[in-house]
Amino acid sequence: MTCPCDEYDFPQLANIAAGLATLPRSLGYFPEWRLALLDDIGAQSALAHWRARDDEDFGMMLVEMAAYVFDVVSFYDEVIANNSYLTTCYLSKTPAQLTQVLGYVPRPAIASEVWLALQAEGRQLIEVAEKTAFRSGEFADQAPQVFELTQSTQLEPRINRLTVARVKSDVIQESTLTAVYVAPNSLRVAIGQPVVLSFDGELEATYVAAINSLVLPSKQAVSEIVFSTAVTVPAGATFSKLRVFTLGNVTSLWQRANPFNGNNVALESRAGIRNQDIVLFENAGELKVRTVQAHNVIEKTVLSGLTSSLVNADGEDAGEVTSPDIKATVSDLTLNSALGWSSSERTKINLYFSLSDAAKVIIPEKNELENNDPLMLPNLVDVPRVDADKFLLNDQHQEGALVSGRLDSSSQSAIIDDNSAWSNPLSAPVEIFANVVKATRGESVQGELLGNGDGSSPWQSFELKKKPLTYLAAENAKGFQSTLEVFVDGQLWTCVDSFFGCLDDQRVYTVVHDEEQNTRIEFGGGARLPSGATVTANYRFGAGAAVPPAHSITQLARPVVGIAQVTNVLPAFGGGDAESVDDLKAYAPNTALLMGRTISLVDLEAAAHRVMGVAAVKGVMRWDKNRFAQKAVIYYIGDPQLSASVLSHLQSMSEPDAFIEVKCAEAQPMSMQLDLVIASDFIAADVVAKVRHLLTAAATPSEPAGLLNPTRLGPEGAVYFSTVMAAVLQVPGVSSIAHFTINSAPISGYGIKPNAECYFDFISTSDDSGISINGEL
Repeated sequence: MTCPCDEYDFPQLANIAAGLATLPRSLGYFPEWRLALLDDIGAQSALAHWRARDDEDFGMMLVEMAAYVFDVVSFYDEVIANNSYLTTCYLSKTPAQLTQVLGYVPRPAIASEVWLALQAEGRQLIEVAEKTAFRSGEFADQAPQVFELTQSTQLEPRINRLTVARVKSDVIQESTLTAVYVAPNSLRVAIGQPVVLSFDGELEATYVAAINSLVLPSKQAVSEIVFSTAVTVPAGATFSKLRVFTLGNVTSLWQRANPFNGNNVALESRAGIRNQDIVLFENAGELKVRTVQAHNVIEKTVLSGLTSSLVNADGEDAGEVTSPDIKATVSDLTLNSALGWSSSERTKINLYFSLSDAAKVIIPEKNELENNDPLMLPNLVDVPRVDADKFLLNDQHQEGALVSGRLDSSSQSAIIDDNSAWSNPLSAPVEIFANVVKATRGESVQGELLGNGDGSSPWQSFELKKKPLTYLAAENAKGFQSTLEVFVDGQLWTCVDSFFGCLDDQRVYTVVHDEEQNTRIEFGGGARLPSGATVTANYRFGAGAAVPPAHSITQLARPVVGIAQVTNVLPAFGGGDAESVDDLKAYAPNTALLMGRTISLVDLEAAAHRVMGVAAVKGVMRWDKNRFAQKAVIYYIGDPQLSASVLSHLQSMSEPDAFIEVKCAEAQPMSMQLDLVIASDFIAADVVAKVRHLLTAAATPSEPAGLLNPTRLGPEGAVYFSTVMAAVLQVPGVSSIAHFTINSAPISGYGIKPNAECYFDFISTSDDSGISINGEL
């Protein structure tokens, strides 16, 4: 036999390449094993005369039974091999079992946190106890959630709710000015009259085109003077130094001769003008404003002297007589610059002097509060009796921000820390709440009876009645801490991650969670429970990624004397479901290797991901031009309120001088349009639903996130078109992809990458994002 197809070589040695999603460990299936066994008949001399053709042949039965056994062994060999590695395992419990070998504790569901503003009744300080509970409303098909204070606090009625004064926008931002706001009761000018504008000494002139009565958004009544022409604004000019002048006295120029002499101009009469006075010249609708540098009184000849001949009574020449010149004293002004008009225009020129204020200019108020604006509090009169350092801002559109700082009653302001900033301007009027507390999700259960000890039993376990057990975010190596306390006959026992290394007399227990989030408390790895001992537990229940939106938590779970109102300016944050299989595969090995310290970017990414509410992380090294040093910048997807928690967690696990910066990645809305050709024997709606699930599904403990889910793409994560198309074509019922566009434009190249510090958002409900499949979003 020379043809390779005539040779049957089975089984062959497995040749498994690196980086595969699954390991092709199975050597063969039933047909291959059956054929291989039959092929080897000729190699056995004892079987030379066996034809192996009869279905009822016992030998054939044994061959097929062996092929079946080999098929099953090959199948389970592949299953076991795949589930022996984190990157290829697919059974729901396997990742936790594999990472447990590393000493890694999978992250349980973590409770969310929320900042609340409380308003106290009366005038005295109000004591608010620990475990004071607040209840949210229903939201997004979620039942109401309970949040509790983790520590007691005091409320100061004086700082319940203060209005932030609107910020005056003093600097004139525009290069030209077409109108100005003035106080209505100060208005001394009429439509059509000329006015002079003085920008701290720099002068401009124009006419009043209109006067309007307005009410500003701040409810302040003003008059608006509209100019006939736009006035040029000097650089750096301010409204506080802007003055508007109107007409005073009027006079004309010297009419009998040329009144101009360089920068000097002669008037028709003496005028009460002083040095540095502002004067306005009007010439047939053209206005020029000048400053008087010098005022001199000069004589001008009104009528020159005349010579008359005298005759006597006899008619004889008696001589001549000359009359003196008739003169008048007039004002001669030296201006700061020449007017540039000709003498022939002197009869049309009027001069206005002794100008007076036309109105009091009102400094415009900003309709927005930006993060670099001062927070002035006119109603902050008395010194607060408590030291408030957290504040909630709330604008007229119910948008808010959390800032830190202090109140200063002497300056009637809130002084905000440099690191406190909000991304979007707040719409005035803005209120500030200073009685701010942090509450965490979870309802308390006190003294729940779990059962009784049995000294004859080496192992005992009890299950909590409520679920899920509340875990709170914490600045430790795990990133969380339990709220569970277990008492045996009133004595507190200690929770450990495992019984390894525990002595027989140590009062310890472990906590185990199942896939249904039931919590089981196990005893036996240390001291046994004494017979008849009462086992009780204090704990809180409630956790998960679903968090109430802003303005949802507005009521107390139980009435508390002294609290008049609860205000929920910002949404809750930081909650998260139990660690998913995808997260375990990605972060468990790196987190287990941290050993409580961070050294590299990979370490920082793994540690940051342990902070609940952080959906995805990416670390990069950047050069800091101010410090002239490299810094680690950690971008994360999650609530902006988490940045401080992430930074403090990383700093607690890093060297004291480690230069770390944490930034919340911004969403970059994207849209994708897919036109699929669906096989006729499939239900189109079901196929579309499967494709959408493939692309957008949220991560669960047993399933990774969809290909285009932000938590899978991560900050600055690219989308590769070939990966998307290959995955879509694997969905049963998809025959082909007819059209594939991004943001309604045909795809080009191998993929797309988001802007710096951003992540692609294909799944939000904004107008610019979404995935359209066969025309359906």
